[in-house]
Amino acid sequence: MMKTIKSIIIIGITACLTGLGLNSCDTSNADTPPTSKQMDVYVSQRTSFVNSEIAKVNACVVGWDKDNFRANQLSPSFDDLKQAYLNSLSFAGDLLSNPDLTYNNIVQVDSALSATGKAFNSNILLFDHRALNDAVTDANTLFYATPVGTASGMVSQDASTAFKNAITAASTVRNTVTATDIVTQSACNDLAAAKQIFINAIIP
Repeated sequence: MMKTIKSIIIIGITACLTGLGLNSCDTSNADTPPTSKQMDVYVSQRTSFVNSEIAKVNACVVGWDKDNFRANQLSPSFDDLKQAYLNSLSFAGDLLSNPDLTYNNIVQVDSALSATGKAFNSNILLFDHRALNDAVTDANTLFYATPVGTASGMVSQDASTAFKNAITAASTVRNTVTATDIVTQSACNDLAAAKQIFINAIIP
């Protein structure tokens, strides 16, 4: 009995730590022996989650729009993170389909999905960042096309540094997967203002 109780507690804690959206973090009844119905709920929840994640991962592409994988994640690469997560999802699916599934197997499922799921999903944009990315790309083109100096078409070092800092700030927002529409629009506005100041600083 004690072994079973410990397994249930571990399950609850593991599910809480994974952050994968599974509704199994309530340990208030951890001292109650498990029933077959509880096992059915565990299996149903995780099977549904695994299937939805497989569909999401397979539909995901690299880009700056909502629900896609941010484009500047280089190492590990999108392909590596995607395959690792798909492997974990496949492993979890196989365990869940086992008619002799145990509570320790449930813990295995949660553990298998935790690390690879977090690594992949932490790079998925929750909001659309395409406009900000376009603004950053345009600003970088202008920055690198405008040298520092005192001749016509050049800018001072101070103007160049200020513009570069503005681009870096905007890029940071663009790269933050949780940056909301309001935050990204504000970053666009700030970069546009910095760009105009930079243009005005170009020596005629």
